[in-house]
Amino acid sequence: MTSVNPSTNYYKSFFTAPQAVYVGRRLHLAFGSGERMNIGFEGLPGEDENNRYYAMTDLDPYELKLAPYPTLTESNLNEILGPSSCENILGRGFFLKVGDGEKFVTNTEIFQHYVFAGSFIPDNTGDPCTSKGSGSLYAFRINCGQPLFSDEWGLPIIKIDLGEGMPTDPQISVGVNGKDNRIYIEKSGADLESIAAPPLNFDDGSLIYWREVTQ
Repeated sequence: MTSVNPSTNYYKSFFTAPQAVYVGRRLHLAFGSGERMNIGFEGLPGEDENNRYYAMTDLDPYELKLAPYPTLTESNLNEILGPSSCENILGRGFFLKVGDGEKFVTNTEIFQHYVFAGSFIPDNTGDPCTSKGSGSLYAFRINCGQPLFSDEWGLPIIKIDLGEGMPTDPQISVGVNGKDNRIYIEKSGADLESIAAPPLNFDDGSLIYWREVTQ
């Protein structure tokens, strides 16, 4: 976390639980940071308080090895600076650094090994009755950071613009026979976004999706 005043003002915070999924025998954890207690914080010039999205790998989830692996820190992870390929799968994980003031504000969904997480960029100028910012949806492979989306020229992009308003948690809708799947996100202006999700792959024998239900 980064603080302007070490005794009070913390900006980089984790307000949502990590999501987990197995890819083969490796357990992957995904989670992002964002100042939910100061949603209008736009960043400080010269300060590295930029929020991150982390994807970390547990190489021994069943604790079969006698000696545990060392504790992971950010220095053990690769920073994703552009489109990546799953041909070169990263070791212990990776992270994305987003721009000043941008924060991850939704719970994460993982579907067909893809991470879906919404972010918000505040805009404190103009009419106070407006949305005061805009949202984005990030989507990438949990094990390597490969983007799901493409731009109008067919080039891979790791996020798409959702327009004005803060996004809600992404929700997955599975179509007939695992096709025509959709991601639904509602924004603070009650606009509902419907985005194509990847089709199901029933051949690799791995976990496609889970949702934990609490009583």
